[in-house]
Amino acid sequence: MPKGDPAPGDTTCPFKSRSDEPASITVRSHTSNIGWMSPVGGGSVAGTTGRGLPMEALEAQLGWYGHSGSIELRGHVSNVGWQQWSEGRCGTTGKSQRLEAVQIRLTGEAAEKYDIWYCAHVSGIGWLDWACNGAAAGSAGKGRAIEAVKVILVEKGGAAPGSSDKVFIGDPDAVTVSGSAVSGEGLGSSSGQKATIGGKGAKLLSSIALSVAGQTDDGSISYAVMDAYSGWGASVSDGGAAKAVSGAPIKAIKMSLSGQLAANYDIWYRVYDSGNGWTGWTSNGQACGVSGGSSGLCGIDVVLVGKGQSSPGSTANAFIEASGIGLISQAHVASAGWLAPVGNGETAGQTGMSRSLQALYVSTQGIDASVEVSAHVANIGWQPYVSGASYAGTVGKGLAIQAV
Repeated sequence: MPKGDPAPGDTTCPFKSRSDEPASITVRSHTSNIGWMSPVGGGSVAGTTGRGLPMEALEAQLGWYGHSGSIELRGHVSNVGWQQWSEGRCGTTGKSQRLEAVQIRLTGEAAEKYDIWYCAHVSGIGWLDWACNGAAAGSAGKGRAIEAVKVILVEKGGAAPGSSDKVFIGDPDAVTVSGSAVSGEGLGSSSGQKATIGGKGAKLLSSIALSVAGQTDDGSISYAVMDAYSGWGASVSDGGAAKAVSGAPIKAIKMSLSGQLAANYDIWYRVYDSGNGWTGWTSNGQACGVSGGSSGLCGIDVVLVGKGQSSPGSTANAFIEASGIGLISQAHVASAGWLAPVGNGETAGQTGMSRSLQALYVSTQGIDASVEVSAHVANIGWQPYVSGASYAGTVGKGLAIQAV
Protein backbone atom coordinates (compact mmCIF):
# COMPACT_ATOMS: atom_id res chain seq x y z
CA MET A 1 0.00 0.00 0.00
CA PRO A 2 1.27 3.55 -0.60
CA LYS A 3 2.62 5.09 2.59
CA GLY A 4 -0.18 6.27 4.88
CA ASP A 5 -3.10 4.77 2.92
CA PRO A 6 -5.84 3.07 4.97
CA ALA A 7 -5.56 -0.64 5.77
CA PRO A 8 -7.36 -2.99 3.37
CA GLY A 9 -9.56 -4.36 6.17
CA ASP A 10 -10.29 -4.61 9.91
CA THR A 11 -7.20 -4.14 12.12
CA THR A 12 -8.78 -4.72 15.54
CA CYS A 13 -7.38 -8.27 15.97
CA PRO A 14 -4.21 -8.86 13.89
CA PHE A 15 -2.99 -11.61 16.28
CA LYS A 16 -4.87 -14.15 18.38
CA SER A 17 -3.15 -16.18 21.10
CA ARG A 18 -4.61 -19.68 21.32
CA SER A 19 -3.37 -19.81 24.91
CA ASP A 20 -6.39 -17.67 25.75
CA GLU A 21 -8.73 -20.44 24.61
CA PRO A 22 -10.23 -22.84 27.19
CA ALA A 23 -8.99 -26.41 27.42
CA SER A 24 -10.78 -29.10 25.43
CA ILE A 25 -10.92 -32.88 25.63
CA THR A 26 -11.48 -35.69 23.14
CA VAL A 27 -12.11 -39.34 23.98
CA ARG A 28 -12.43 -42.51 21.94
CA SER A 29 -13.38 -46.09 22.73
CA HIS A 30 -11.94 -49.42 21.63
CA THR A 31 -15.07 -51.56 21.54
CA SER A 32 -15.47 -55.31 21.10
CA ASN A 33 -16.25 -56.34 17.48
CA ILE A 34 -15.61 -52.75 16.32
CA GLY A 35 -12.11 -51.71 17.34
CA TRP A 36 -11.11 -48.08 17.75
CA MET A 37 -14.05 -45.74 17.20
CA SER A 38 -13.84 -42.10 16.09
CA PRO A 39 -12.90 -39.52 18.75
CA VAL A 40 -15.71 -37.44 20.26
CA GLY A 41 -15.62 -34.12 22.05
CA GLY A 42 -16.14 -33.51 25.75
CA GLY A 43 -19.58 -34.52 27.00
CA SER A 44 -20.40 -36.71 23.99
CA VAL A 45 -20.83 -40.48 24.25
CA ALA A 46 -17.72 -42.57 23.52
CA GLY A 47 -18.59 -46.21 22.91
CA THR A 48 -21.99 -47.78 22.33
CA THR A 49 -25.23 -48.32 24.22
CA GLY A 50 -28.01 -50.81 23.60
CA ARG A 51 -25.80 -53.17 21.61
CA GLY A 52 -24.21 -55.26 24.38
CA LEU A 53 -20.67 -54.50 23.19
CA PRO A 54 -18.02 -54.25 25.94
CA MET A 55 -15.49 -51.44 25.87
CA GLU A 56 -11.94 -52.84 25.99
CA ALA A 57 -9.84 -49.66 26.09
CA LEU A 58 -10.29 -45.90 26.42
CA GLU A 59 -8.17 -43.00 25.16
CA ALA A 60 -8.46 -39.38 26.32
CA GLN A 61 -6.49 -36.41 25.00
CA LEU A 62 -6.26 -32.88 26.41
CA GLY A 63 -6.00 -29.85 24.12
CA TRP A 64 -4.85 -26.65 25.79
CA TYR A 65 -2.37 -24.66 23.72
CA GLY A 66 0.46 -23.04 25.64
CA HIS A 67 -0.38 -24.68 28.98
CA SER A 68 1.01 -27.68 30.86
CA GLY A 69 -0.92 -30.74 31.90
CA SER A 70 -2.19 -34.06 30.66
CA ILE A 71 -4.82 -36.70 31.31
CA GLU A 72 -3.99 -39.92 33.17
CA LEU A 73 -6.22 -42.98 33.20
CA ARG A 74 -6.38 -46.22 35.17
CA GLY A 75 -8.59 -49.14 34.19
CA HIS A 76 -10.05 -52.12 36.01
CA VAL A 77 -9.81 -54.95 33.46
CA SER A 78 -11.50 -58.36 33.58
CA ASN A 79 -9.15 -61.13 34.79
CA VAL A 80 -6.49 -58.49 35.55
CA GLY A 81 -7.84 -56.01 38.10
CA TRP A 82 -6.62 -52.46 38.45
CA GLN A 83 -3.87 -51.38 36.08
CA GLN A 84 -1.24 -48.78 36.86
CA TRP A 85 -1.90 -45.12 36.01
CA SER A 86 -0.78 -44.19 32.49
CA GLU A 87 -1.00 -41.09 30.34
CA GLY A 88 -3.70 -41.01 27.70
CA ARG A 89 -4.95 -44.60 27.71
CA CYS A 90 -6.22 -47.49 29.84
CA GLY A 91 -7.49 -51.00 29.17
CA THR A 92 -6.21 -53.54 26.64
CA THR A 93 -6.59 -54.36 22.95
CA GLY A 94 -6.42 -57.69 21.17
CA LYS A 95 -7.09 -59.69 24.35
CA SER A 96 -10.92 -59.69 24.50
CA GLN A 97 -10.80 -58.39 28.08
CA ARG A 98 -13.58 -56.03 29.09
CA LEU A 99 -12.96 -52.68 30.76
CA GLU A 100 -15.06 -52.70 33.94
CA ALA A 101 -14.15 -49.42 35.66
CA VAL A 102 -12.05 -46.33 35.02
CA GLN A 103 -10.35 -43.59 36.99
CA ILE A 104 -9.40 -40.35 35.22
CA ARG A 105 -7.39 -37.41 36.54
CA LEU A 106 -5.61 -34.27 35.31
CA THR A 107 -2.00 -33.28 35.93
CA GLY A 108 -0.01 -30.05 35.90
CA GLU A 109 -1.64 -26.67 35.24
CA ALA A 110 -4.77 -28.39 33.94
CA ALA A 111 -5.40 -29.94 37.36
CA GLU A 112 -5.17 -26.48 38.95
CA LYS A 113 -7.65 -24.89 36.53
CA TYR A 114 -10.15 -27.67 35.82
CA ASP A 115 -12.05 -30.58 37.34
CA ILE A 116 -12.57 -33.60 35.11
CA TRP A 117 -15.96 -35.33 35.39
CA TYR A 118 -16.89 -38.66 33.82
CA CYS A 119 -19.60 -41.30 33.99
CA ALA A 120 -19.90 -44.89 32.76
CA HIS A 121 -22.66 -46.86 31.05
CA VAL A 122 -22.41 -50.37 32.54
CA SER A 123 -23.85 -53.54 31.00
CA GLY A 124 -27.09 -54.61 32.64
CA ILE A 125 -27.23 -51.42 34.73
CA GLY A 126 -27.14 -48.41 32.41
CA TRP A 127 -25.71 -44.98 33.13
CA LEU A 128 -24.15 -44.46 36.55
CA ASP A 129 -23.66 -40.99 38.04
CA TRP A 130 -20.74 -38.60 37.56
CA ALA A 131 -17.33 -39.23 39.18
CA CYS A 132 -14.60 -36.61 39.48
CA ASN A 133 -10.80 -36.23 39.61
CA GLY A 134 -9.61 -39.83 39.97
CA ALA A 135 -12.61 -41.44 41.63
CA ALA A 136 -13.67 -44.83 40.25
CA ALA A 137 -16.55 -45.03 37.77
CA GLY A 138 -18.08 -48.34 36.72
CA SER A 139 -17.93 -51.61 38.64
CA ALA A 140 -15.48 -54.21 39.95
CA GLY A 141 -16.03 -57.81 40.95
CA LYS A 142 -19.43 -57.93 39.21
CA GLY A 143 -18.44 -59.25 35.78
CA ARG A 144 -20.01 -56.23 34.07
CA ALA A 145 -18.38 -54.27 31.26
CA ILE A 146 -18.34 -50.55 30.61
CA GLU A 147 -20.05 -50.01 27.25
CA ALA A 148 -19.77 -46.22 26.99
CA VAL A 149 -18.43 -43.19 28.84
CA LYS A 150 -18.93 -39.42 28.86
CA VAL A 151 -16.10 -37.09 29.93
CA ILE A 152 -16.26 -33.32 30.45
CA LEU A 153 -14.06 -30.52 31.79
CA VAL A 154 -15.50 -28.04 34.31
CA GLU A 155 -13.69 -25.00 35.66
CA LYS A 156 -12.22 -25.69 39.08
CA GLY A 157 -14.91 -25.81 41.75
CA GLY A 158 -17.77 -25.62 39.26
CA ALA A 159 -20.97 -27.60 39.58
CA ALA A 160 -21.09 -31.27 38.62
CA PRO A 161 -22.73 -32.05 35.25
CA GLY A 162 -25.31 -34.15 37.09
CA SER A 163 -25.85 -36.37 40.11
CA SER A 164 -22.73 -37.81 41.73
CA ASP A 165 -24.45 -40.20 44.16
CA LYS A 166 -23.90 -43.60 42.54
CA VAL A 167 -20.69 -43.70 40.50
CA PHE A 168 -19.14 -47.08 41.31
CA ILE A 169 -20.34 -50.57 42.26
CA GLY A 170 -17.58 -52.73 43.71
CA ASP A 171 -16.47 -55.35 46.18
CA PRO A 172 -13.84 -54.98 48.91
CA ASP A 173 -10.24 -55.33 47.85
CA ALA A 174 -9.20 -58.91 47.17
CA VAL A 175 -5.82 -60.62 47.12
CA THR A 176 -5.00 -63.30 44.54
CA VAL A 177 -2.30 -65.92 45.13
CA SER A 178 -1.07 -68.58 42.72
CA GLY A 179 1.89 -70.92 42.62
CA SER A 180 3.77 -73.65 40.81
CA ALA A 181 5.37 -76.80 42.14
CA VAL A 182 8.98 -77.99 42.08
CA SER A 183 7.89 -80.27 39.24
CA GLY A 184 6.80 -77.20 37.23
CA GLU A 185 3.12 -78.05 37.56
CA GLY A 186 0.75 -75.12 38.21
CA LEU A 187 -1.10 -75.32 41.51
CA GLY A 188 -3.98 -73.03 40.58
CA SER A 189 -4.97 -69.76 42.19
CA SER A 190 -7.26 -68.40 44.88
CA SER A 191 -8.77 -64.93 45.30
CA GLY A 192 -10.66 -63.07 48.03
CA GLN A 193 -10.02 -61.12 51.19
CA LYS A 194 -8.62 -64.48 52.29
CA ALA A 195 -6.84 -66.58 49.66
CA THR A 196 -5.36 -70.08 50.08
CA ILE A 197 -3.40 -72.45 47.88
CA GLY A 198 -2.07 -75.89 48.80
CA GLY A 199 -1.93 -77.35 52.29
CA LYS A 200 -1.32 -80.74 53.84
CA GLY A 201 -0.25 -83.30 51.24
CA ALA A 202 0.14 -80.77 48.44
CA LYS A 203 3.23 -80.57 46.24
CA LEU A 204 6.21 -78.45 47.27
CA LEU A 205 6.05 -74.86 46.01
CA SER A 206 8.83 -73.50 43.80
CA SER A 207 7.29 -70.13 42.85
CA ILE A 208 4.45 -67.84 43.88
CA ALA A 209 2.69 -64.79 42.42
CA LEU A 210 0.38 -62.33 44.19
CA SER A 211 -1.75 -59.36 43.19
CA VAL A 212 -4.41 -57.16 44.76
CA ALA A 213 -7.52 -56.04 42.90
CA GLY A 214 -10.56 -54.28 44.23
CA GLN A 215 -12.14 -50.88 44.48
CA THR A 216 -9.97 -47.81 44.03
CA ASP A 217 -6.94 -48.24 46.26
CA ASP A 218 -3.65 -47.28 44.67
CA GLY A 219 -0.53 -49.18 45.69
CA SER A 220 1.28 -52.46 45.20
CA ILE A 221 1.92 -55.79 46.84
CA SER A 222 5.56 -56.92 47.02
CA TYR A 223 6.86 -60.34 48.05
CA ALA A 224 10.01 -62.45 48.14
CA VAL A 225 10.87 -66.13 48.71
CA MET A 226 13.78 -67.94 50.33
CA ASP A 227 15.22 -71.32 49.34
CA ALA A 228 17.89 -73.47 50.97
CA TYR A 229 20.50 -72.91 48.25
CA SER A 230 20.46 -69.18 47.47
CA GLY A 231 18.72 -67.61 50.48
CA TRP A 232 16.32 -64.71 49.99
CA GLY A 233 15.62 -63.76 46.39
CA ALA A 234 14.82 -60.31 45.02
CA SER A 235 11.45 -58.80 45.80
CA VAL A 236 8.87 -58.79 42.99
CA SER A 237 5.42 -57.19 42.84
CA ASP A 238 1.93 -57.20 41.36
CA GLY A 239 1.67 -60.58 39.66
CA GLY A 240 5.34 -61.25 38.92
CA ALA A 241 6.70 -64.68 39.82
CA ALA A 242 8.95 -64.94 42.89
CA LYS A 243 10.95 -68.11 42.30
CA ALA A 244 13.33 -70.38 44.15
CA VAL A 245 16.36 -71.51 42.17
CA SER A 246 15.72 -74.23 39.59
CA GLY A 247 13.97 -77.20 41.16
CA ALA A 248 14.30 -76.01 44.74
CA PRO A 249 11.34 -75.70 47.11
CA ILE A 250 10.47 -72.42 48.80
CA LYS A 251 11.48 -72.37 52.47
CA ALA A 252 10.00 -69.04 53.59
CA ILE A 253 8.14 -65.99 52.27
CA LYS A 254 7.54 -62.36 53.17
CA MET A 255 4.97 -59.88 51.82
CA SER A 256 4.27 -56.15 52.14
CA LEU A 257 1.92 -53.47 50.79
CA SER A 258 2.62 -49.93 49.60
CA GLY A 259 0.68 -46.77 48.78
CA GLN A 260 -2.96 -46.42 49.77
CA LEU A 261 -3.25 -50.20 50.14
CA ALA A 262 -0.73 -50.05 52.99
CA ALA A 263 -2.64 -47.17 54.57
CA ASN A 264 -5.90 -49.14 54.50
CA TYR A 265 -4.75 -52.70 55.17
CA ASP A 266 -2.31 -54.99 56.92
CA ILE A 267 -1.41 -58.13 54.98
CA TRP A 268 -1.25 -61.27 57.15
CA TYR A 269 0.07 -64.63 55.98
CA ARG A 270 1.06 -68.09 57.19
CA VAL A 271 2.49 -71.14 55.44
CA TYR A 272 2.17 -74.91 55.54
CA ASP A 273 5.60 -76.55 55.86
CA SER A 274 5.88 -80.19 54.77
CA GLY A 275 7.70 -81.11 57.99
CA ASN A 276 6.06 -78.77 60.51
CA GLY A 277 2.48 -78.11 59.37
CA TRP A 278 0.91 -74.63 59.57
CA THR A 279 3.09 -71.92 61.06
CA GLY A 280 1.76 -68.95 63.01
CA TRP A 281 0.58 -65.77 61.28
CA THR A 282 2.86 -62.82 60.57
CA SER A 283 2.41 -59.58 58.62
CA ASN A 284 3.84 -56.64 56.67
CA GLY A 285 7.25 -57.82 55.50
CA GLN A 286 8.15 -60.27 58.28
CA ALA A 287 9.57 -63.69 57.38
CA CYS A 288 7.29 -66.72 57.56
CA GLY A 289 8.40 -70.33 57.10
CA VAL A 290 11.19 -72.64 58.18
CA SER A 291 14.91 -71.99 57.92
CA GLY A 292 16.92 -75.20 57.76
CA GLY A 293 15.90 -78.85 57.47
CA SER A 294 14.86 -80.69 54.33
CA SER A 295 11.21 -79.61 54.36
CA GLY A 296 9.59 -77.03 52.09
CA LEU A 297 6.41 -75.02 51.76
CA CYS A 298 3.36 -76.66 50.25
CA GLY A 299 0.62 -74.20 51.29
CA ILE A 300 0.00 -70.47 51.80
CA ASP A 301 -2.80 -68.48 53.49
CA VAL A 302 -3.03 -64.73 52.79
CA VAL A 303 -5.53 -62.32 54.36
CA LEU A 304 -6.16 -58.57 53.95
CA VAL A 305 -7.16 -57.11 57.33
CA GLY A 306 -8.27 -53.54 58.03
CA LYS A 307 -5.38 -51.40 59.25
CA GLY A 308 -4.57 -52.04 62.90
CA GLN A 309 -7.06 -54.86 63.39
CA SER A 310 -6.05 -58.07 65.12
CA SER A 311 -4.35 -61.01 63.40
CA PRO A 312 -6.46 -63.82 61.86
CA GLY A 313 -5.02 -66.33 64.35
CA SER A 314 -2.07 -67.26 66.53
CA THR A 315 1.23 -65.56 65.72
CA ALA A 316 3.38 -68.16 67.53
CA ASN A 317 6.18 -69.81 65.51
CA ALA A 318 5.64 -67.83 62.30
CA PHE A 319 9.30 -68.29 61.43
CA ILE A 320 11.09 -71.42 62.65
CA GLU A 321 14.87 -71.76 62.60
CA ALA A 322 15.75 -75.46 62.55
CA SER A 323 18.70 -76.42 64.74
CA GLY A 324 21.48 -78.96 64.19
CA ILE A 325 24.33 -79.45 61.76
CA GLY A 326 24.01 -81.51 58.62
CA LEU A 327 23.59 -81.57 54.86
CA ILE A 328 20.60 -81.10 52.58
CA SER A 329 20.68 -82.87 49.21
CA GLN A 330 18.26 -82.75 46.28
CA ALA A 331 18.32 -84.91 43.15
CA HIS A 332 17.01 -84.50 39.61
CA VAL A 333 16.19 -87.95 38.23
CA ALA A 334 15.39 -89.14 34.71
CA SER A 335 11.62 -89.39 34.07
CA ALA A 336 10.87 -87.95 37.53
CA GLY A 337 12.42 -84.47 37.55
CA TRP A 338 13.38 -82.76 40.78
CA LEU A 339 12.63 -84.83 43.87
CA ALA A 340 12.01 -83.45 47.36
CA PRO A 341 15.17 -82.57 49.32
CA VAL A 342 16.49 -85.11 51.83
CA GLY A 343 18.37 -84.66 55.09
CA ASN A 344 21.74 -85.70 56.45
CA GLY A 345 22.65 -89.27 55.43
CA GLU A 346 19.48 -89.91 53.42
CA THR A 347 19.43 -91.05 49.79
CA ALA A 348 19.18 -88.36 47.10
CA GLY A 349 17.74 -90.03 44.00
CA GLN A 350 15.94 -93.32 43.42
CA THR A 351 17.05 -96.95 43.60
CA GLY A 352 15.57 -100.02 41.97
CA MET A 353 13.82 -98.03 39.23
CA SER A 354 16.58 -97.85 36.56
CA ARG A 355 16.44 -94.06 36.54
CA SER A 356 19.69 -92.16 36.29
CA LEU A 357 20.71 -89.28 38.52
CA GLN A 358 21.06 -86.18 36.28
CA ALA A 359 21.59 -83.22 38.64
CA LEU A 360 22.40 -82.69 42.31
CA TYR A 361 22.27 -79.89 44.90
CA VAL A 362 24.14 -80.22 48.21
CA SER A 363 24.08 -77.53 50.92
CA THR A 364 25.04 -77.24 54.57
CA GLN A 365 22.82 -76.59 57.55
CA GLY A 366 23.83 -75.05 60.86
CA ILE A 367 27.43 -74.27 59.91
CA ASP A 368 29.07 -71.33 58.15
CA ALA A 369 30.49 -73.31 55.24
CA SER A 370 29.50 -74.65 51.86
CA VAL A 371 29.91 -77.91 49.96
CA GLU A 372 31.43 -77.96 46.49
CA VAL A 373 30.31 -80.68 44.09
CA SER A 374 31.73 -81.80 40.77
CA ALA A 375 29.96 -84.31 38.54
CA HIS A 376 31.25 -86.58 35.79
CA VAL A 377 28.47 -86.48 33.18
CA ALA A 378 27.93 -88.78 30.21
CA ASN A 379 29.23 -87.24 26.94
CA ILE A 380 30.68 -84.30 28.90
CA GLY A 381 33.13 -85.62 31.47
CA TRP A 382 34.08 -83.84 34.66
CA GLN A 383 32.38 -80.48 35.22
CA PRO A 384 33.82 -77.62 37.33
CA TYR A 385 33.00 -77.58 41.03
CA VAL A 386 29.78 -75.74 41.99
CA SER A 387 28.10 -74.81 45.25
CA GLY A 388 25.17 -72.83 46.64
CA ALA A 389 22.56 -71.96 44.04
CA SER A 390 24.30 -73.97 41.28
CA TYR A 391 23.67 -77.67 40.79
CA ALA A 392 26.11 -80.30 39.55
CA GLY A 393 25.10 -82.19 36.41
CA THR A 394 22.57 -81.15 33.76
CA VAL A 395 18.80 -80.75 33.41
CA GLY A 396 16.79 -81.35 30.23
CA LYS A 397 19.60 -83.07 28.32
CA GLY A 398 18.99 -86.70 29.26
CA LEU A 399 22.59 -87.12 30.43
CA ALA A 400 23.40 -89.30 33.45
CA ILE A 401 25.79 -88.40 36.23
CA GLN A 402 28.38 -91.22 36.30
CA ALA A 403 30.52 -90.09 39.24
CA VAL A 404 30.68 -87.32 41.85
